[in-house]
Amino acid sequence: MHFLLRYHYVPDIAERRGPHRDAHLRRLWAEADAGRVIVAGAAGDPAVEAVILWSVDHPEVVAAFADGDPYMTAGLITSYEVVPNNSDVGEIA
Repeated sequence: MHFLLRYHYVPDIAERRGPHRDAHLRRLWAEADAGRVIVAGAAGDPAVEAVILWSVDHPEVVAAFADGDPYMTAGLITSYEVVPNNSDVGEIA
């Protein structure tokens, strides 16, 4: 099953993320290497949110990741949502 994790960033994310970015990306890459994260990235110019597509059986896995994300613990994410995603087109559909 697929889930979208949508992060809503603080307005000045680009200026504040530096000290936390490497740890944030390491965690995402570890999930990607394990086959759980399919694609992840910021959206908007400037970035206002991030969208991460997960391939896991339970939304709690995604929420647990978000709760421990260095961006979250540093206060850079104002809120997030985990949304079931029905992929209809593409290799992962």
